[in-house]
Formats: sequence, structure tokens, C-alpha cells
Amino acid sequence: MQPIRGWTDEQWAGAHARLAGRGWVGPGGELTSAGRQAHADVTTTLDYLRVMRRRGHVRRARNPADGRSYTVSLTTEGLSAHRRTNAAWNVAVRRLEEALSMPVPQVRAALQALDDAAGTALAQFADSERVSTG
Repeated sequence: MQPIRGWTDEQWAGAHARLAGRGWVGPGGELTSAGRQAHADVTTTLDYLRVMRRRGHVRRARNPADGRSYTVSLTTEGLSAHRRTNAAWNVAVRRLEEALSMPVPQVRAALQALDDAAGTALAQFADSERVSTG
């Protein structure tokens, strides 16, 4: 049992594996990794966590691996809130996918291509700015 999380070891391992598989958490569930992968800066991530702590949805503990950073885990109330909002989210996603005029994999591929192109264009812009100011 994961006493801090209120989950069995198997539940936590499954949740952690899904989050790690998406690149949202590192091996120890590090906050900066989650924030970076979600394209949020540390300040934004900490703001979200402050709200979640005020609501009683997460708890924070010093990371035993280094004593400087923190690990964040859901409380029972946080897990309950996650389950409620996740169910509503899944309904909304299903409705959106049903309304698409093309298959979901094609939409995902097009969005990934757009993201790749935007990254390339931004990198080129940054390179040209360096050349013009250098």
C-alpha cells in the first residue's frame, strides 16, 4: 500500500507508468519534469499546485532522494476529484471525436505535423534573430 497516496502498489505503479509513458513524470514523479512536459513553466505549475493544495487535492513532501525538491501526490479528495473530472472529460472527448469529419488518427497526425512545423519555424526565427543581432 502506498500510504501517502492511499493506493495499492499496483495502482500506483500503473498510474506512474501511464504518466511516465506520456513523458509527464520522471522516475520519482519530479515536479519540474511534469511541468516541462506539459509545456508549463515552473511558476505556472506551482500556481496550479497551490490551488490544488488549498482544495485539499494534493500533498507535498520533501523528496527523500535529494531533500531539496518535493514530490507531489494526490489525496483521497484529489483522487475523487480526478475521477469525476476525468469521466466528464472522456464524455467530451468522445463527443468531439464523433463530430470529426475525418478519422481520429488522421487528425492526430495532422496536429502532430502542425506542432512539428511550428517548432521548426520558431527555431528558424530564433536562428535568424541571433544572426541579425550577432
